[in-house]
Amino acid sequence: MISQQLLPLNEAYHNEKLEKLIAKSQLQSEVILEKQGLTDRDMSTVVGQAIIQRQCTELRLKQNKITSQGALILADALRHNIKLRELYLYGNQISDIGSRSLAQAFSVKHSTLIRLSLGSNGITDEGARYFADMLKINRTLRHLLLSANKIGDRGCSQLANTLIYYNTTLERLDLDSNRAVTDSSVSNFVAMIRSRSLAQAFSAKHSTLIRLSLGSNGITDEGARYFADMLKTNRTLRHLLLSANKIGDRGCSQLANTLIYYNTTLERLDLDSNRAVTDSSVRNFVAMIRTNDNLVGLNVSDCMLSTSSKAQLRVATKDKIHFSLWI
Repeated sequence: MISQQLLPLNEAYHNEKLEKLIAKSQLQSEVILEKQGLTDRDMSTVVGQAIIQRQCTELRLKQNKITSQGALILADALRHNIKLRELYLYGNQISDIGSRSLAQAFSVKHSTLIRLSLGSNGITDEGARYFADMLKINRTLRHLLLSANKIGDRGCSQLANTLIYYNTTLERLDLDSNRAVTDSSVSNFVAMIRSRSLAQAFSAKHSTLIRLSLGSNGITDEGARYFADMLKTNRTLRHLLLSANKIGDRGCSQLANTLIYYNTTLERLDLDSNRAVTDSSVRNFVAMIRTNDNLVGLNVSDCMLSTSSKAQLRVATKDKIHFSLWI
């Protein structure tokens, strides 16, 4: 068992700069403390002055030097907090131990937190399991952002299974740039999304996943095929982000065909920085854009498209006023 005992803190420690930053926060509800070199010793001040005194609803602590000990201090303060709605800890050193503290704090049905951002914190499959367990109980969290960690197929499987069998309230799950995620995870997410579609069909009360972000994860044409098949029946997913993977023309063809003939509810498809996408995909993209009136965003920037192919895409979107095209 991993110990969570805190190192002794210096009771005389005082960070005047931090206190001034909190006091000067323009909005009572929002406290922004990003890139301030904050450490675990500063978290007691953050808790006392930002969370308790100001009762902030949004706390931004991105890119500091907070470790699992700081996460424990925050977690203890947030167990019974009824104000905080958004917590941003991207780019710290929370690790699996800190993830456990935060997951335990939010393992309640009626937490007020709706967004938890923990990208780039060295979280592995173990940490993903803690959040999967949390989501079995928590019914208020809407966005869970875990990009740029060390989560692999096992962690993805645990998250997906929770979203299949227990949780029908999470709307956005970001797992970009977890390099250990492969095509093996795609089948789990496809099963998850299909399951949630059935739940939607039988009960309009249940909200379902509307955004899935899996950029930079080594997904190939095989994974793209899984998503194409899933989208033939799914009617709830709105944004599918597959940037910087290993998808090529075959995968693009399968996705485009689904959006031409089967799916009219997806609104945005990101395939940028898939370097195996070439001019061969453009005809399918053009047909997809012209046929599917619900699709309002396509990102194929940093793909291997020629100037003439990009021109064809621009022409296809010319009469679509609200369409966003990134090339």
